Amino acid sequence: KKYLEEAIAIYENLLKNKELSPQIRQQTLFKLGRCREAMNQDDAALTLYNRLLYSYRAESNRNISVKPVWVVKGARAAVMIHLRRRTPEAAIEAIRIYRMLKTMQLETGEDYDEFIKNIRDKYRI
Repeated sequence: KKYLEEAIAIYENLLKNKELSPQIRQQTLFKLGRCREAMNQDDAALTLYNRLLYSYRAESNRNISVKPVWVVKGARAAVMIHLRRRTPEAAIEAIRIYRMLKTMQLETGEDYDEFIKNIRDKYRI
């Protein structure tokens, strides 16, 4: 717990740096989210993963070139949090994330339509 708290403080301080490159900012958001998950703070982690998703989209819209590795990892982590909750509402949120990834056209080779179908079938939504 002590090391996680130290890491959280470091990552939060790093995010205050306005000159941080988009790639490092995204990596920091993801790692801070993982720390929050490890501290059983899933809602805080989801907030960070959503921030990561939307910042990637905003940077892409401004033609800022950033590799999608951290956004994909953050999206997967967010989906897993939602699916662990095992509710139809959480499943809908997981689908929302997959749809967002699909619209980003990240060319990850993953079949988001299949993931969405599996979630819909499981939760009958």
